[in-house]
Amino acid sequence: MLNYKDLKDGDNYWTIENGKPCLSCFDFCSEEIHEENPEKLYFESEESCQYFINKIKNISWHHTIIMVILLCRLNKRRCWNEIRWSIWG
Repeated sequence: MLNYKDLKDGDNYWTIENGKPCLSCFDFCSEEIHEENPEKLYFESEESCQYFINKIKNISWHHTIIMVILLCRLNKRRCWNEIRWSIWG
């Protein structure tokens, strides 16, 4: 991962947009964009960005399964669809 403060005009970097790697170039608008979303992550390569996305997806899926199992144990009458919609909305 890159530190935002280390980027200079003309530097290419990768971010995550809508769950996918997105190539960007640091320019005069970048500071405004960063201030709108200071939690944004910056990556040196598409591969490192995609690796991070895959890790997050695996963690999210793992935690979702655990939540479903716990909900099933707490309330055996709820069907899968009710549990699914309560998690994913």
